[in-house]
Amino acid sequence: MKSTHRFLLNFAAVVAIAASAVSLTSCDDYDGYYYDPVPPYGWNTNFWDSRLTGCWQLISYNGTSITQEDTNYLLFNGSGHGTYYYYMNGTRFTEGTKYYCQRAVSGATRYQMNIIYETAGASWTTVDYWFPDRDTLVMQWRNQTGLQSYTYRYYGPQGPWR
Repeated sequence: MKSTHRFLLNFAAVVAIAASAVSLTSCDDYDGYYYDPVPPYGWNTNFWDSRLTGCWQLISYNGTSITQEDTNYLLFNGSGHGTYYYYMNGTRFTEGTKYYCQRAVSGATRYQMNIIYETAGASWTTVDYWFPDRDTLVMQWRNQTGLQSYTYRYYGPQGPWR
């Protein structure tokens, strides 16, 4: 009886340690690297723009300033993968992204990015992007509601929840 009781206590301790190790690898450590969709057709001359590498915080959307509670972040790892950090109803979420860059064909800017988010049903979006200065990134594209313009400020080398 004592050996069974000791075994159950030891087993419970091992389970508790394993559970705490799993909880330490929460979504805050999510890096999106396993998200690897096939590139869109025609993006075989792509590259990964090293100027994008790092984390960028959204500061305005179509000219309207973003509050801290409504901000989101894009982390580009420098080799085509990244992470999107955002809030929804006060809860933090992350999801993987995949991106490819190329010289622009539209003529609006010199560079374009094709980016996809891990969200179910997501599709590739082609955006023009440029850097008005070394700490500011502007991404712009058209969708069914018109011209969309997001302005990001460089946040740092890692995501906000690390």
